[in-house]
Amino acid sequence: MPFKHAYIWMISLIALSIFAFWRFYLGVFTEASVSYHIHGLSAFAWMLLLVAQSWSAHRKNWLPLHRKLGVASLFLFPIFLAGSFLIIHSMAWKTSGAANLPADGFVFYDLMGARLGIYDIIGSAAFAFFYAQAIKERRKVHVHARYLIATSLLLLGPALGRVMPIPFFAAGWDFGPAFETGLRITLAVSVLIAASLWKMAPIQGKPPMKVVVGVISVQWIAFELAPLFSGWRPTYESLGALSPTPLAITGLAVGAIISWWAWNAGKRKAASPVAPQMAPA
Repeated sequence: MPFKHAYIWMISLIALSIFAFWRFYLGVFTEASVSYHIHGLSAFAWMLLLVAQSWSAHRKNWLPLHRKLGVASLFLFPIFLAGSFLIIHSMAWKTSGAANLPADGFVFYDLMGARLGIYDIIGSAAFAFFYAQAIKERRKVHVHARYLIATSLLLLGPALGRVMPIPFFAAGWDFGPAFETGLRITLAVSVLIAASLWKMAPIQGKPPMKVVVGVISVQWIAFELAPLFSGWRPTYESLGALSPTPLAITGLAVGAIISWWAWNAGKRKAASPVAPQMAPA
């Protein structure tokens, strides 16, 4: 089983996320919206799941727990996807100017909302694909493990992207250039990590990391090019006019379908019956 010490990486990611989201979520926990709670708590649960999975996979006596948590992920994933749908809706609503935001919040969403929107939409779709492949290929350990690690790399961006701009803010940079530079560094770090895992992987483990490099690169390109397409921002803002409840239900339904499909696609196929041989006369 690859990535014997991956749980250390996941614990580090949790610590980074706590620091990154303290001001925006954890420090104002009681004031946060339901959308933020569903998204934040399901993401935190997902990281804890990956800690437990990577730790138990390398301990023979804990393999039954590993399998049970794998089954539990089938139910956690739809909740996570619903939270992703809700957070995309919340960002679109704030980008449209409909929310009563403080001045700094208005500036953030006005400059970055639509650009981060396409980044998040691509990331959510990629997360669903990585999870589906991890479950479908659960009997191929090199593929299974790498697709699960890939989901954590998609969670790295939002956390590190909130930390990287801090030195530029401290140096007196304007908000736009500081945030853009911090996010570009974050994307570069994510691509380098995925590319390193791709290079170090055995032959059967290379395809997942190649896909991750491609996805993060597409996110980066989409973030940079979004302002050039005048139709994207109003299209994205229109998502904010929708009711969040049907979106959450849609996320749950899509997530449940993906879980069901991936689990069944990964089942062992029954052996074909062998036709009896006729004895020679």
